[in-house]
Amino acid sequence: MTELLPTPPATLIDAFDPDVQPTWSPPFVAAALLEHESGDFALSSLLADALRRDDRCFTSLDSRVLGLLGLPFAIDESDEAPTKALKKASQKLARQIRGWWHRCLPEATLADFGNAAITLGFSVGEMAWARGEDGFVYPRIVVHHGQHVRRNPTTKQLELLTTKGPIVITPGDGRWILFAPAGAARPWMGGAVRALAVPFLIRQFTRRDWADRSEIEGTGIRKAKGPVAIDDKRFKDFVSQIRKMGRKSVIAFQDGWDFNIAVTDANAAILFEKLVAHADTAITLTILGQNLTTQIEGGSHAAASVHARVLRDRLESDVAMLSTVVRDQVLLPWCLYNIPGFDRRLLPWPRWDTTPPEDIGKKATAYVAIGQAIAGLRKEGIDITPLLELFGLELDEEAQKENDAARDPNAKPLDEDKDPEEGDGVSGRAARVRASRGRRRRR
Repeated sequence: MTELLPTPPATLIDAFDPDVQPTWSPPFVAAALLEHESGDFALSSLLADALRRDDRCFTSLDSRVLGLLGLPFAIDESDEAPTKALKKASQKLARQIRGWWHRCLPEATLADFGNAAITLGFSVGEMAWARGEDGFVYPRIVVHHGQHVRRNPTTKQLELLTTKGPIVITPGDGRWILFAPAGAARPWMGGAVRALAVPFLIRQFTRRDWADRSEIEGTGIRKAKGPVAIDDKRFKDFVSQIRKMGRKSVIAFQDGWDFNIAVTDANAAILFEKLVAHADTAITLTILGQNLTTQIEGGSHAAASVHARVLRDRLESDVAMLSTVVRDQVLLPWCLYNIPGFDRRLLPWPRWDTTPPEDIGKKATAYVAIGQAIAGLRKEGIDITPLLELFGLELDEEAQKENDAARDPNAKPLDEDKDPEEGDGVSGRAARVRASRGRRRRR
């Protein structure tokens, strides 16, 4: 476990501003990925920024990051407190943390952590602490751009390049935060930028070429021919008129001259469409783990439900890791700096609830089907008690009497004031029905 700095750092480190790379070519992307896999993220982090120029990358990243931040959030008491007194103390601490959580960890900061962690495989944050009016110290948190983060091949540690030289990143010491959902050993190898780079380029180049071809097909290829020499001034003027012609142009022809518009094969555009569709699927699968959330074509509702579950699995994984990182690297230092002799068993948990909302429509449809089944069974004189128990339902008093009669037409009416164990002429079967009704009520 990383040792906590004895005094909370009061100022942020002076880091460099990130650059912008306007264009990307296949050789440049290949070099960026090679450096990334070697532990140098100067180029790959700029490539990760460029990914958001693409609409498919942009929306897929937002779906995953903002989907997490849009989940119901709570600060729960510790699950490690062994006694009621400690649990009560942890609940009090959780309420105190809720009071400053959104001030120190707003959604924008968490989104920065999430974006970098998905694309690069990790994100680095830094905390500077300031004392509040209540006497407690609170962190100001910034996320550093990955361009100036590198892995030192000698020490095998991550470093931040600053105006004063490289500084080792030691997460959990009260200054540094490292969110590495892809693993602690070589988290950058899980960065989505490695898988997104090629489909990103395919989309950019294919859409550019598609637009160029669309321009050609829209206007056609203009062909001019004449019997005179190519350097004849009259023919050059004729070609110039064709080049400048608009929708309502009129051109005078010499004898033997001709002009027409050649149209290319429109079916060739199918290739562009397929390439873009291939890149779309690759991007969405890489970021979301499925390809039906943003666009469903010819898919069934069941398929959509399965793919939504895959996305939820990714969200659950993101939530679990983010919750642990914030708890260990932000909440724990805050407690240690502000509460002398802090008992770590009291440390609360930040939690995002990934439970899908209840489908009210589906539940209503199920109840209608159950009602129809009950009506049919009762009409045939069949006992419906097992069905009621299965769905946790109860009959009203009159309906229960009818059901009891259906179960045993010879049974005497059950006297509610007597103990079913007493010998009152009530059948043992009816007594069991009464006990079963009691169990359902207690549920």
